[in-house]
Amino acid sequence: MITREQIIDEAKSWIGTPYNHMKCCKGGGCDCATFLCGVYTAVGAIEMPVVEYYPEDWHCHNSEPRYLSKLFEYCDRLDGPDARALTGDIMMIKIGWAKTHNHGAIIVQWPTIIHCLKLRGVVMDDAQSLLRGRPEPILVRWKGFA
Repeated sequence: MITREQIIDEAKSWIGTPYNHMKCCKGGGCDCATFLCGVYTAVGAIEMPVVEYYPEDWHCHNSEPRYLSKLFEYCDRLDGPDARALTGDIMMIKIGWAKTHNHGAIIVQWPTIIHCLKLRGVVMDDAQSLLRGRPEPILVRWKGFA
C-alpha cells in the first residue's frame, strides 16, 4: 500500500531538479506535469503515462482542460464545502495568461507545496502566496487514497 508519506518523500527528492519542458528525469529536468508523473510513478502509484507533445504555452491559446482531463484518469476531484487537501493530494491552479488550470503541485501539508516552475525548477513553496489574486484552485486526490 502506498502512503502519503512515500509521495512526499519522493517529491522532496526531486527538489533542485531543473525545469525542462516535457522531460521526466529526477535531477535532470521536468516540468510541472512530468514532475507529478515522475513522483507517482516512482512510488508505484501509477505506470508512467504516455505524455503526448504539448507546446509550453498550450494553456494560453486553448481553454480545453487537457491537463485536468489527463489527471482525472488517475485522480478524483475534491468538491464541496468540506473538501480539504491532505498530504500527497494535488492542487491545480491557473498561472500566467492561462485560460484553464495549467499548473500542478503536490501538497506537503497545507499550505506547503512542491512544484516545478520554469525559472526555478522543483521547489517547495507556500501555496497561499501563489494563489493571491488567482481563481480558486482545483484539488484532486489519487484514486488509491481513501
